[in-house]
Amino acid sequence: MEKIIVKKFGGTSLSSFEARKKAVDLIKSSVESDFKVVAVVSAMGRKGDIFSTDTLIDNLKKELPNASDTEKALLTSTGEFYSCLSVASMLRDNKLKVEIFSGADVPIITENKTFNAKIKSVGTENILKAFENNDVVVVAGFQGITEFGIVSTLGRGGSDTTATALGVALKADCVEIYTDVDGVMTADPKIYSETKKIDELNFVEMGEMASEGAKVLHTPSVEIAERYDVDILVKNTFSNDKGTKVSKSAKNTEIVTGFIHRKDITDFFVDYTLVNNSPKRQRGLFKSLAEKHISLDLINICGKKVYFAVNSSDTEAVRQHLIDTGMRFFERDNVAKISCIGAGMRGTAGVMAKVVNQLRKADIKIYRSVDSLINISCIIDEDRLQDAMKILHELV
Repeated sequence: MEKIIVKKFGGTSLSSFEARKKAVDLIKSSVESDFKVVAVVSAMGRKGDIFSTDTLIDNLKKELPNASDTEKALLTSTGEFYSCLSVASMLRDNKLKVEIFSGADVPIITENKTFNAKIKSVGTENILKAFENNDVVVVAGFQGITEFGIVSTLGRGGSDTTATALGVALKADCVEIYTDVDGVMTADPKIYSETKKIDELNFVEMGEMASEGAKVLHTPSVEIAERYDVDILVKNTFSNDKGTKVSKSAKNTEIVTGFIHRKDITDFFVDYTLVNNSPKRQRGLFKSLAEKHISLDLINICGKKVYFAVNSSDTEAVRQHLIDTGMRFFERDNVAKISCIGAGMRGTAGVMAKVVNQLRKADIKIYRSVDSLINISCIIDEDRLQDAMKILHELV
């Protein structure tokens, strides 16, 4: 049986001719090591680059505001097609035999949903047949097709999930995710420049970091890898660093593994002290916001008082709902959420005390917090985020 390796290249790994040449060299190296390569590609670059997903979405809003969801999915998936053509052309220039596949060509079958669709099945026959006469199959990431033949998309970062699902289906030797940093870091380097690389992470930690907003891996890709016990290697396209291994057996000696932040949130406090039937009114609030597709985070319920946070884009809708229903409420803007994550927290006493003491040492006010077995999250002032990252890194 032939050896298969899946390599996924993100937008920054394809944003220029020089970057794409690095990607092509990595693919060629695996072919020369007798691997058949599935190269999963994202749209090129970031916001402002002509074929990036963000740019395509902006164009939709400005020029095609009345497009249907199906039409929007078609347009936002075109960036990956251009990447496929460009990478395939460069691979052929390097004397490699290549075939291009869309998500529908694979096929990657998803639930009947246009955006943020979950994968239901992945075909292997077409790719395996293509490998009979080709060294590389370049697959457009981020996209699939419903059972009714309608184009669907997997959500932002969905190319990671494409790669992991293909790795599982094809029983690949390895799934490698290429980006522009040396691996999974203890924090976002854009917020804290002295962040450290994490050599190994288990699926639980990586899944928690991804769900809290770490952009290095798409959350469903980690869930798939954990379910089928497929290791993921996160590497830098532009360096020879060994990267971060994400696996079931990974061991990390640190109690706190990393720090994830989320900005652009609003914190709400709703006071039911003066209303009748408080539990029913609380349930009605949660149900109403869910019906408006507003996701709540950092939920605390303390008797007749309810606290929760939302994305800033949902602030006006929440505020208006509370006004319309006659609720007493308070909102706090310009705040950020910082999450301290680590499997080593489980069963370890005093971690919360250390986090609180570190933030207080830097005179950083904690408005409130929530915690789980491997996650302590605090709401702080957004303008103190860098200070918080710096002082908390003393714990790792």
